[in-house]
Amino acid sequence: MSICARITRHARKVILHVSCPEPWFKVVSDLFYRLKTA
Repeated sequence: MSICARITRHARKVILHVSCPEPWFKVVSDLFYRLKTA
């Protein structure tokens, strides 16, 4: 459960960062793609 909580908390921070620089969007999209395939 703690792992899931950390992921959701991190995801919220990521969503906030997505609206900032473009390199972040590529990193985040790649990260989410890895999470989906995992």
